[in-house]
Amino acid sequence: MPETIGEKDSSLALSRLSVSSSRFNTQGQISWTDLATTVFQVTVGILARTSAAGVDPYTIVVGQKLMGYFQMTALGRRQISSALQSLPLYKGIGKILSFGFGVNHIVHVMGNTEEGQMLLLLCASLAECYHPDHAAEVLVEMVRTSRAPESLQPSVMQWRDLLNVSMGILSTTTFPERVEKLVALYPAQLSTQYGNEDYDGRRSGGERTRIMQRGCATPESLATILHAIGKITRGETKSITISGNPNAGWIAAFAEWHFQLSVQIIHARSKSTLYQSPMCKNDFNIVILYEDGIDQEDSALDIANITYRVADVTAAISTKSRDSNTMTVVGRLDWNGALGATFGSDFARLMNMGSAFGGAIGCFSRMLRALRMGEDIVAPGYFNHLNFYSLLAFESCGRAFIANVVGWFPELSDIRNYMEGELKYDTETSLARYMNYITTLKVACQCSLCRHGQRDEDNYCMVTLLETVVKLSQLLSLVDNPTHLKPSRLGLDMFYFQHGTSKLSERNSSGDGRFPRRKDLEPLESAMYVSTYRIYDTLRLFTGRYFPPIDRAGALCGNGLCAYYSAFNRSGGGHISDRITITVGAIESHERAYRGMSDDFVDHTFDILEVSKIPPTATFDDMDIIIRETANELKIRFEFRDPARKSAKVYRSGPDDSIRSFVRKTRFLHCVPSSSEHKSTISDAHIRVQRPGYTCYELGDVNISILHASVVQQWLLIDALETEFLFGEECLDCGLAAAVSIAHHPRRGSRGNNERHEVWILKHVDT
Repeated sequence: MPETIGEKDSSLALSRLSVSSSRFNTQGQISWTDLATTVFQVTVGILARTSAAGVDPYTIVVGQKLMGYFQMTALGRRQISSALQSLPLYKGIGKILSFGFGVNHIVHVMGNTEEGQMLLLLCASLAECYHPDHAAEVLVEMVRTSRAPESLQPSVMQWRDLLNVSMGILSTTTFPERVEKLVALYPAQLSTQYGNEDYDGRRSGGERTRIMQRGCATPESLATILHAIGKITRGETKSITISGNPNAGWIAAFAEWHFQLSVQIIHARSKSTLYQSPMCKNDFNIVILYEDGIDQEDSALDIANITYRVADVTAAISTKSRDSNTMTVVGRLDWNGALGATFGSDFARLMNMGSAFGGAIGCFSRMLRALRMGEDIVAPGYFNHLNFYSLLAFESCGRAFIANVVGWFPELSDIRNYMEGELKYDTETSLARYMNYITTLKVACQCSLCRHGQRDEDNYCMVTLLETVVKLSQLLSLVDNPTHLKPSRLGLDMFYFQHGTSKLSERNSSGDGRFPRRKDLEPLESAMYVSTYRIYDTLRLFTGRYFPPIDRAGALCGNGLCAYYSAFNRSGGGHISDRITITVGAIESHERAYRGMSDDFVDHTFDILEVSKIPPTATFDDMDIIIRETANELKIRFEFRDPARKSAKVYRSGPDDSIRSFVRKTRFLHCVPSSSEHKSTISDAHIRVQRPGYTCYELGDVNISILHASVVQQWLLIDALETEFLFGEECLDCGLAAAVSIAHHPRRGSRGNNERHEVWILKHVDT
């Protein structure tokens, strides 16, 4: 009778492949002959589901057969079931977009069987900590060592596709933290290796990016050891010994977390115990010998006395792979201790200089507050060439910025008083004190970068570390992390060296012409986070991997995580914002997953006065979300037609384009009622146009439009107009004065004799 992959209990599920005595011999070997002659029936619904996920059904069948080597425990089943049940799904605006794992995602289908759960567990464990290309080769070797005929072996690409849909399942569990904890016990100092990777992860030939190098185990050795672990779970073997490099730490975490096997890790030379499983003092299932040095000359597997060697393949990968700097085993870090665990003794030195470290952060937050309030802290418009992030976020400056820094990195709470102590100073004093703190740290650091302006390959620079923390905090002030993801150690390391590389290149820049770069302000500029790839940076921080960039991306996925503009969240009402949400899962539309989403072509031919007439009750439910599928991504645009006027023009807007415009064009409106220069502003202005919700003032050579704007109006206006926008509910006097000040700002340049300046003040209307 044919076996069926079909529907069960009104849900689409891959039915269980029976593991009977006729299919396996007593040593647990797969009967590939029986599998080759088995007939399967499958519903079109299941084929559609696997096709949407980009997974080959045969690969799932082989994978589930392969999982017969392992015997799950009750706790292991509960853990994988809990992980699957907790996978999030966030509805996007327009009802056709979602982020995360949909209810009909293939992982939920596979999770209905024990073999499916075990397959997901193995794939997710490999993909969480290894580069997916390397993880796929491990699965290929597991099939090969099972003596499968070549014709029945899924390809590397087929396994890679299955790994892609399994990624992220374990990202919010304690498993990746356990891996990092055990891998970090390796006694040898971390060596470093430099690859020629540029910011986008492509070969550039000049820039060098330092990486953590823990060695990379050969797929053959990992596959053999995984088979050996399977024998222990089935009771065929009591214990094994593993010797080799830090990759053995991943094996220990896999065996302990998923199967509750007892583990002991020993330093091979000193015989000292580095770790042992709680509640077990002897008779360990797995004994790991950490050997000094990463390079392993003997790449063969020594099976005598049931001892396995984790062979190393680092040298081969380093010369052949574009992503060699991510071909290493890596886990996640708890936020409380992440900086110390990543940057080690150099970070400890920085913390020992708490007054300078904390004082510099406090001064910087004070200067961010000055910029947010529209102060020109150096010279009019000097910092505008930096095009730094929008400072509208509450956490972007001042005391709230400090709270945000300590919130993300609790280990900095010991120097919080030094940070907050700097907020009492005026802007000019804060700038001077910041420069003094930087000088103090440079003198104490004495690295090659501080002394000679050259990259130091052996140490982390204390000044660059400070700037990295400040830049990370600026980025994270814009990040929503609803699933409480923890950072990748490799991601933190990458962020530091990306900053170090850009810091060196910026020293050769002369500025933008109107505002030549000033050497005395270089330390201040260096700490400002000015990247236009913040979605890419967020994803890389949490994954520690490179991904192909997408131009004008509103969302990007990789390694089981998805970073996207929070404005897409339906629960947020589509409020325009440059905030970013990071979560596990992918972009989904019509139950199909995509790796990226970017703006479709948009023609900005808006009639501005017509836009101002859009009713304030208009919401994103009144907009059409137009999605076009391409080979690599989704193209998206918003279209709005006033429902009250059927013949009205259709307004089109691209999400990323609108948000970039929002960052570039908007400023915070600060009310200073005591300012004498604002007192006579209203008396000098006269009204040009007035209707409900909209007033246009004329003040000298400036037209100032004040609009009580809905979310839809904000998106369309900011996208279409090349002018500044002020946000706030402050008094009219201060609003008009601020608008005039902005209109006459040097960075706007001069106007013709008959040309008028235009500034808009937007006041939000809740719908």
